[in-house]
Amino acid sequence: MQKMMIKNKLTKIAAVAFLGMLSFSSCSEDLDIWDSKTLEYAGTYDYQVLSEDESTVEESWGHHALIYNTAANTANTIFLEYEFNADSFKSVFNLTGDSSSFASSSSDFEDLPLQEGDDFPATIPTAVGETETNEYKKLYIQSGAIVANAATTTGGNTADSFNIKITCMTGDVTFTSYEIAEDAWADPAVPEFDWEITSAVHDDTLDETYVLNGYRYTGFSEDDH
Repeated sequence: MQKMMIKNKLTKIAAVAFLGMLSFSSCSEDLDIWDSKTLEYAGTYDYQVLSEDESTVEESWGHHALIYNTAANTANTIFLEYEFNADSFKSVFNLTGDSSSFASSSSDFEDLPLQEGDDFPATIPTAVGETETNEYKKLYIQSGAIVANAATTTGGNTADSFNIKITCMTGDVTFTSYEIAEDAWADPAVPEFDWEITSAVHDDTLDETYVLNGYRYTGFSEDDH
């Protein structure tokens, strides 16, 4: 058992170091992963998707979630990547608490950030006051916990437990065009415009809550799904 726990810890360190290298290459910022302010959250996790009350398996094993710090390296602000229902999610979460018991600092639709990759309209506005409305999903964590050595893997090993209850909120976000600063125009004689978010309307009838439940990835073949 002690051997398994030591290997688990080494796997966690390797995963964090790897995520740190990804952060460096993608953000071109010289961040020292050992100084990460979200180290206790970071890693790769195997999970199954459960219903809100955890009584039903919505999707079985075979998923991996990633948690890592943002480029700003702010305490209790993480990126979480995961999959559910054929959708891929990559969102920033601002949290309260610590890794053993945490939740989103807000559940207000307007406060929540857009998902990474949920880009602004592809069209380029040509005047001030143009609008476009798109459907977006925003996420918040109702509750979460990552507890050291509290899980037994499907292969019988000991690992950190992983349980996060997420609410997926759907609504319409409206973008309105504005004139960018004159010194940013490509041609000083031709005004240019861009989009900004001016409203976000939540449709709570489309809300969906589910639980990611599993354990920290061990790297052992008996735990593969």
